Amino acid sequence: MGVVREILLAGLISGGVGLLLSVLYLGVRVAVRIGREGPVPEFGSPLSYRITVPAGIDGRPGETFLAPSESRYIGVINSDASRSDCAVRLGPGSRLLVVCFGPVAARGTAADSAAYSIEAMQRRGAAKCTIPPTPTKFAGLPATTYTLHLRGGRILHELKFEHNGWLYGVGILTREEHSAAAREQAGAILRTWQWLDGSRPSAAQVSTGAVSLIRPT
Repeated sequence: MGVVREILLAGLISGGVGLLLSVLYLGVRVAVRIGREGPVPEFGSPLSYRITVPAGIDGRPGETFLAPSESRYIGVINSDASRSDCAVRLGPGSRLLVVCFGPVAARGTAADSAAYSIEAMQRRGAAKCTIPPTPTKFAGLPATTYTLHLRGGRILHELKFEHNGWLYGVGILTREEHSAAAREQAGAILRTWQWLDGSRPSAAQVSTGAVSLIRPT
């Protein structure tokens, strides 16, 4: 069940605006279809796999990007109607996770979700916010980024943003000794991001978004 604990479910605490590892801290178990996962890539490995999450019939956008590993699941709809899009290995002990939380009208803005998630995790003693929410951009869109140190020694660098009325989160789950390398690899991945709802950000916009996960603009 280790992989299930690392899924960005983002919706299992207090009405659904949860965060990565909420499934771990609340002891919830979720059944997902897990595929075969290859060897752990080294940081800086070529982006040899294309990850594609189809757009949903409910109107939520899909996305596609390149990664150094496959994802063990694609577009899993959770019990709260959030969608766990993927979890790809960045390198030893590190993953990049993507989730579509749901409509902004129901889940709140990126800034609201960031504030709620931080408060909820800290109140439960599950994490400490070490870099507070900071306005930035992702793929040309307004976004909010922050960092949590999780109980047990792991670090979560999180980016939340909105696209066509849907709330998204991208997280880098890693450890202190791998943090810089994991963020650099995530930046390379996110520079290849494209939406699958008819919109196509320019290369410059995608590049700006990737950098924003590493440092605020």
